[in-house]
Amino acid sequence: MGWLNRCDHFFRAQNTHERHKVGLASFHMTGAAQHWFFMLERDAGDINAISWPLFRSLCQQRFGPPLGANHLADLARQPFRGSVAEYQEMFQARMAHAGYLSPAQQVQLFTGGLPNPLQTDVELQAPADLQRAMSLARAYERRATALLAAQGHQQRFLDQSPPPLQSAPTATATPTSTPSMPAAPPRQLRRLSSAEMAERRRQGLCYNCDEPYVRGHKCQRLFYLEVSDCDDHNQSANADEVAEDLPPLISLHAITGNRSADTMQVKVGIGNHQFTALLDSGSTRNFISESAAQHVKLCLTASQGATVIVANGDHVTCSGLAQEIDIRIGAEYFTVDCYTIPLSCYDMVLGVSYLRTLGPILWDFDDLCMAFWHHGK
Repeated sequence: MGWLNRCDHFFRAQNTHERHKVGLASFHMTGAAQHWFFMLERDAGDINAISWPLFRSLCQQRFGPPLGANHLADLARQPFRGSVAEYQEMFQARMAHAGYLSPAQQVQLFTGGLPNPLQTDVELQAPADLQRAMSLARAYERRATALLAAQGHQQRFLDQSPPPLQSAPTATATPTSTPSMPAAPPRQLRRLSSAEMAERRRQGLCYNCDEPYVRGHKCQRLFYLEVSDCDDHNQSANADEVAEDLPPLISLHAITGNRSADTMQVKVGIGNHQFTALLDSGSTRNFISESAAQHVKLCLTASQGATVIVANGDHVTCSGLAQEIDIRIGAEYFTVDCYTIPLSCYDMVLGVSYLRTLGPILWDFDDLCMAFWHHGK
């Protein structure tokens, strides 16, 4: 069926005359199909006596499925083996022979063959068509694979960790008791105060060594990190307060406008105006360009001398802070605070301070879509 459909597409694109179709198709028949056509041509006497509809029918009789096959039942009983990609390929191949099915029927048949919890995850999203259902199944499969890998890594770490320190054996051990194992060597401890942690974050240094911290950084030595609760100047400071005191950080990707295949942008409405925003987990706060802020006449809080740190260490002057901006993405409304800085490629950057308000997020970088719960939806 796939080969016959490709022939039809070719004939339509080339405006092939009806009497030339069978002859052109015969040039691309090999093996058993070539032998079959030779006998067909010999019995017909003249190739022009075989029309294209007749040729299609004869092909289906010779190479297609048996006439008594129940394609819809086979589709409903399609087994799941291996992966979602393999399952959806076999499902589509069988569906091509099953006749017309509505989008809802296609989705129900596809999700009915998925194993749990994939089936439940996809059904909860109520996909409107088969393509959306397949995309969700692949995304949930990747999430499950990542969780299993993380659990395996954690288990390997626990297996390799030194055993906890045991108390000394009592002197009343029975004669049949085995000799005790030597105690584990003392752990190396490194104590950091809150001020020291903030200073290392400001300088971009690793907590455990004096090397710059970048993604993929590995320390030469492993320490057990213990944060001191006592500090001479900030006894009541906690991690959130320290983070609030740090200048906002914007990623180099967002400030330069470099766009890659996994760049995710959304249309954001402010009042009657619409802007383009970058969803960026590498930026700690939300940002809006000076031109966009002026366009919608945002009320800015004065921030003289305030700067925004770029990931490469540069500083960008901040014009002000716009608080409690009501934005609209699709049909959903959110409230955000934005720092106003010069941006050339994007009108807005929605960073971690926005993303953390969404709760758990399912982020699919292949299909560039994000799923989360918002107001019960």
